Amino acid sequence: MAAAVGYCDPISINKDALPEKTDNTLHIATYNVGVFNKSGSNSMDMVAAMMKEWDLDILGLNELDSCNTRSGSSVYQLRDFASKMGGWSYNFAAAIPFMSGTYGIGAVSRMKPVNCISIKLPKADDKEARALSVMEFDRLVFCNTHLGLTSKAQAEQVAAILEFIDARYNGDSRPVILCGDMNAEPGSATLKALKADWEQLSVTDNTFSTSNPSKCIDYIFRFKRAGKCSAESSFVGRKFTNGDTKTASDHFPVFARIKL
Repeated sequence: MAAAVGYCDPISINKDALPEKTDNTLHIATYNVGVFNKSGSNSMDMVAAMMKEWDLDILGLNELDSCNTRSGSSVYQLRDFASKMGGWSYNFAAAIPFMSGTYGIGAVSRMKPVNCISIKLPKADDKEARALSVMEFDRLVFCNTHLGLTSKAQAEQVAAILEFIDARYNGDSRPVILCGDMNAEPGSATLKALKADWEQLSVTDNTFSTSNPSKCIDYIFRFKRAGKCSAESSFVGRKFTNGDTKTASDHFPVFARIKL
């Protein structure tokens, strides 16, 4: 199945412009938020306002600080962001110790998970370790990651993710979603390896950088050997009513409306 058709024009698409959700429809997204500080000022409130425009059910987030001295020893970014989304559930996966705290990835959800898992991924020849965040729900499994910068690291990390997912969810009736910043473009060996076991649900459109959109490196996939779902639409969010993507982060967020 080809990737879903996306809205490539840089227009504002909010929940009022999207079809009404049904019981079998979910709005999901992935966003590398750059510790909410890529422009030099705290963008957390703005990002929360932007994401609310999409009437999301689940959101994967990359580049998060947790109780470190860069963002504040008492600042647990994912917890604080989940609170701003309306008291959502969350799962943080620490990738590395950083400045007396940690740094990693995570996800937030308006739905309550039945289980949360955090997995360490191989470092290989990369500068830092990586992680996988997993939130299990009654009807869906949602995984989020941020792959390394080198092809060797990516290959080992993709293999480790597949080993875990295949052992735990092969034959599961629930769809298993994997999203995140893969640091790899569509024609790369990493994407070819992923697509052997994962179906791309998100549109292929440039997600990096917001100042010069020239690379597609953020994606949403479905595990082929678990429950089925389809993408009714997908797009890269370039403009919002309640925020400026160029100051919110150096990545654009990616949206998919999926039908279970």
